[in-house]
Amino acid sequence: MPLRLWSRCWLFALVWTLGVATTSASESGFADYLFGEGEFDHAILEYHRVVYSAGDRKDIADSARFKMALCYKVLGKPDRTAAILEDLIDHGSAEIRKLSLFEQGLLLFEERRYALAAENFRTFSHEHAGDPLARDARYLLSASQAMKGDRVASEQALTDLLSDDVFAVPGRSLQIVLNDLGAQEGSNKSPALAGWLSAAVPGAGQCYAGRCVDGIAALAVNGAMGGLIAASFLNDENVLGGILAFIESWFYSGNIYGAKQAARLHNDQRRTDRSQAIERELRMDIVKGDYDPAIKALFTVEF
Repeated sequence: MPLRLWSRCWLFALVWTLGVATTSASESGFADYLFGEGEFDHAILEYHRVVYSAGDRKDIADSARFKMALCYKVLGKPDRTAAILEDLIDHGSAEIRKLSLFEQGLLLFEERRYALAAENFRTFSHEHAGDPLARDARYLLSASQAMKGDRVASEQALTDLLSDDVFAVPGRSLQIVLNDLGAQEGSNKSPALAGWLSAAVPGAGQCYAGRCVDGIAALAVNGAMGGLIAASFLNDENVLGGILAFIESWFYSGNIYGAKQAARLHNDQRRTDRSQAIERELRMDIVKGDYDPAIKALFTVEF
């Protein structure tokens, strides 16, 4: 082969190789720019291009898919986000797998699926114990356990953080909330007991559940109906008595159902109050302060 022809072939191969190596990076740069501009739908399309053109560059493809998951999350499509994160956790490169596991925990926490979030953060803190995000995972593990009502497990997760320079103060604040909640333990109401109480004495179950006004109203209505029924039968107005008894059966059943619902509403309100008390003390800004730099390191464009 003539030297000139060989040189041209070598130059073409070099240019082609460099083109393949830089194509994904340049396309990722444009996709990252769209991400920074908030054009998430268009960014997703560009990230698909990056994945397609990445070829054997698994690190580039995984990074693009992770950022695609972030786009879907911002767009309010948690199912698409979860599907990508799950696949990256199972098959992604080491760094992307780590970030995907943490992001999955955040997604579950934001969706109030606290039991699954706790399991996720527990897994992260074990598998990445030496990573800076491990302490954030333990903090969120404690918060997840607290949100689902497991005060003991939450306090156990806090133990290691109380000596941490960054999480000592927010950890103690969360611990104070847990202690306050612990003092209120046992104040949940049993719907079954509320129903039985109202079956015995109309309105008693509502009073037990903290709705005394509803209980007095139930007692008054059912008492009045009972008096009318008795008076009807005593006056030999059996047809009227039967009609009133049929109507009263609905009032009586509604009284029992209302007592059960009152107990459930009481418990729901306690859960809401607990969640709000914990959320007020949660320092998500500290978590983001550790997590966001790790995310931004994946992007080629500053924003």
